[in-house]
Amino acid sequence: MSSKNAQVMLAIEQDIRARGLKPGQLYQSAREVAQMLGVSPMTADRAMRKLASNGLLQRRHGSGTYVGEAAVTATKSMPRTVQIWVPSNFYALYNVIIENIIKTVHLELPHDSIQQVFIPEEEQLAFCERIVESWSDTTPPRTVVLVSCSQAVQRLIKEHNIPAVATGGVSKTSCEIPWIDMDYRQAGATLAEFAASAGHQRVLVLMNRLWGFGDNEFLEGIEQGIKRAGKRNVDARVRSVEMEKRAIELHLRRALRGGQAPTAVICSSKITASVAVRVAEELGLRVPDDFLVCTVRVRSPHGANCRYAYTRWATSRESNAALYSIMQQLNQGDVPNPNHYLIPVELVEPESLALWE
Repeated sequence: MSSKNAQVMLAIEQDIRARGLKPGQLYQSAREVAQMLGVSPMTADRAMRKLASNGLLQRRHGSGTYVGEAAVTATKSMPRTVQIWVPSNFYALYNVIIENIIKTVHLELPHDSIQQVFIPEEEQLAFCERIVESWSDTTPPRTVVLVSCSQAVQRLIKEHNIPAVATGGVSKTSCEIPWIDMDYRQAGATLAEFAASAGHQRVLVLMNRLWGFGDNEFLEGIEQGIKRAGKRNVDARVRSVEMEKRAIELHLRRALRGGQAPTAVICSSKITASVAVRVAEELGLRVPDDFLVCTVRVRSPHGANCRYAYTRWATSRESNAALYSIMQQLNQGDVPNPNHYLIPVELVEPESLALWE
């Protein structure tokens, strides 16, 4: 069995358990699962067929996919859990942060099970309310980590006195629960100052169509960074685009072929950055020498060299320790002190193309 297939199977099992679904209840189609997990419908269908053979799912021709009888045994045997809630449309944007959370939980709470709950794009609050209601029949999770969840979802968790911590572009002034997050304002300022100081006067700022709370902080930071560089003639144009590779590519091609084309792009997603590098090179631009790409990350990319500038957590050990400390205090019934932690960032510059040749 491929590792991708095993990952999809595990994610489906965790989704069923986290939502407290019972045997006989209708589950999602392969296409819906594919959209939720960011895989192909073929991969989702293959994993669901394997789960059906194990009895966790039941596929009825012409009717749909249902939860199987094996879900009862699986739910009863589950250990204490840490649930990670993330809107499905934001999963690709925050997958690096989620990976870091999983590693922290594994290190500090090795006997706990980790469940990822993918919240649908529409009717998020109603979906979360059903999950909370299901806990009356099952053991509730030890802690819930909310990744880029709405204030309404935060309020729901707070009203039910569920130990929880928020991350992923939270609104620092109105977050309903304890939070730990990257300093998006500092990230935006650092990237913008670097681009402006390098002489780039036309900068395209590409944002996800669905804005998270941290996006406003990021944009305010970009304005501060340009001012800090002392450059008054920098034109930073903000555009929102669907977080899908084809949509990003089309938008970039139009921008780079038009009049007054940008010489730099600043974005909040590694997906956008990777597409920007590829599109620019296909149009004959040398990256980063002719066209600069800047983005937000939380750790270094694979490989020794990187074609774009990025910010990363300046203190990953401290941030992991802070996350664990908050979770530990919540699990003990204490009010975390401090109840938030802002993770500083640092700039990693791209290597000049000339150094590679």
